[in-house]
Amino acid sequence: MSPESFKKGSVAGGIPWKKLAILSLVGNLLFMISVGIPVGSGGAAEVDRAIDEYFRVWSSQNMEAYRDCFHPAAVVNFLDAKGVPRPSGLGPFVEGQRLAHANSRTQMREIPLRKETEADAGVAHSVVRWKLFNDGGEETGTDYFTYIKTKNGWKIISLVFRKDAP
Repeated sequence: MSPESFKKGSVAGGIPWKKLAILSLVGNLLFMISVGIPVGSGGAAEVDRAIDEYFRVWSSQNMEAYRDCFHPAAVVNFLDAKGVPRPSGLGPFVEGQRLAHANSRTQMREIPLRKETEADAGVAHSVVRWKLFNDGGEETGTDYFTYIKTKNGWKIISLVFRKDAP
């Protein structure tokens, strides 16, 4: 490219550089769509907002909104003190959470303390340290989430959680 054509705002065959940049961007987006790379998938920040919603609706005892945080095919595993998984389908798990709230003498509340999230191509993994406030005082533990991107946003497809040893 000659210095004269650069000064005139044109590149490659006289096409204005702004038009060439827009065409290049559109071409890249079309390529990403054609090979199945999600465009604007939301990434880790969007998943972190979904995690905040998960804790907010659980703490407000809104079990319908809590259930909506999950994909219908989600599986939940609680790791007991010996590290043995105790699996549950979504329905029994949410019902157990509803009963825990109903049987608590105080309003239980759970907050995320730290989130580490990675998202790629419609799948995300998050490790979340949490603190639970309940009848017994305070407990801490870790949630291991796997999210998938759906037409209705990021949904939990797998949750493994454990409480810290007392």
